[in-house]
Amino acid sequence: MIHASSTQLRRIIVAAMTLSTVVLVAATGPSRAEDMAGQPPASILVNGKGNGHGRGMSQYGALGWATTYNKTWQEILDFYYGGTTLSPLTDADAGLNPNGVMSVRLTALDNKQTAMVSENASLLLENDPVPGRKWAALVVREIAGTVGAYRVWGSTTPTCVAEQSDPVANKFVLVTDIAGPTNVSTTLSNDASAAVMPNDAIGVCEPTGSTRYYRGTIRAVNGTDKENRTVNLVKLDDYLRGVVPRESPASWGDLAGGAGMNALRAQAVAARSYSLGQKRYSYAKTCDTQSCQVYGGAATRVSASASTHTRVEHDNTDDAIFDTSGVVRVWPGSGAVVSTEFSASNGPRTAGGSFPSVDDPWDDVGGNPNH
Repeated sequence: MIHASSTQLRRIIVAAMTLSTVVLVAATGPSRAEDMAGQPPASILVNGKGNGHGRGMSQYGALGWATTYNKTWQEILDFYYGGTTLSPLTDADAGLNPNGVMSVRLTALDNKQTAMVSENASLLLENDPVPGRKWAALVVREIAGTVGAYRVWGSTTPTCVAEQSDPVANKFVLVTDIAGPTNVSTTLSNDASAAVMPNDAIGVCEPTGSTRYYRGTIRAVNGTDKENRTVNLVKLDDYLRGVVPRESPASWGDLAGGAGMNALRAQAVAARSYSLGQKRYSYAKTCDTQSCQVYGGAATRVSASASTHTRVEHDNTDDAIFDTSGVVRVWPGSGAVVSTEFSASNGPRTAGGSFPSVDDPWDDVGGNPNH
């Protein structure tokens, strides 16, 4: 699946199709040059339009539906996902209700250490020998020569330690060794009503030196191939708060007197339904890149010591998620949640596949260069 971000929607895919024609030549006919005179070409190059795979919802199309034709988010979803219906999730849906937990592979930390900071020293290590003890920084590394066993160091200062550095030399103390996996949360990281920055979420130290903040729990774990992975365990709708503004610009909600909010609501339902169908890995349901769905957590800082942060979540997309909370697309009869693929722009017609192919003139909305 190909996805968009709030600053850059899908890279365009230009399709080239070669259409062959067969020219029958009589054995006693004229020369080859004379035979081809006036005949159609042997191949035709077709330059297509769109940005993405074209299956399911067009994000620009949803915007056109909402702002030009004043359609509701329900009507937008009905158009793009023909043959499916809207349905609320329930507690019977294998824990996939709005408070169910998504598990997200944080790909920037593949085969890296798991290092975390908290500006108000509220990190909680699940298997800390001193229950309830709080830390300003934790470093989790797999113990050399073992598989899935981790050594944890802690600090009372919110410091990111480079993977090549010795934590003890950076004034960290040894906390414990854990058979794994390890889980770290904060006192408020599972509270959806909490302000995210800087004290209520977990700051994950990235290899680039920046810090990205996540709601929920951060886990260090091994995959089935013994690979080190860092995973964010987060409530479904809190997960969407880091997805929807990365997939559709939150500013769309302000367009046409607020009518653009219906495009964001449609995106929230599509992202929710798509995420619930993911079963990518033994240790996580999905990942944080466009290979799955783009997920940016809650906020970022250029470094753990930076005085300002950039918020990933946005009030418009938070509202769109709240307005549609618990709603998904399902297949009639079975009630199974639909894998609601979407892309930036379908061009003038959707590609079909799981859903009927339909003309999409609403994709021709101002600002879309790919219709």
